[in-house]
Amino acid sequence: MIIDIDHVAKLAKLQLSAEEKAKLGEQLPAILDYVSRLQEIDTSQVSTRDYFTDAVNIVRTDIIVEQSAAEHDALIKAFPVSAAGALQVPGVFE
Repeated sequence: MIIDIDHVAKLAKLQLSAEEKAKLGEQLPAILDYVSRLQEIDTSQVSTRDYFTDAVNIVRTDIIVEQSAAEHDALIKAFPVSAAGALQVPGVFE
């Protein structure tokens, strides 16, 4: 099987070094062969319902704890960074 590694890298938006292209050129045919072998497995007797669970809402209920203004202020002062009376944490999105 001949695979155009440059084309695959372009489709996947990958910038590969010459060494990575050589390694992928060796490994990709074996990976595709394995996947084609998996497609031959008879799964007609496997029920899709086998993977469902009866668990419903396994998350605990939030408990609201009232605190005084003094406790609130002490927590804000103890935190490394605060802004406008709230805790300031680093963002997770750019």
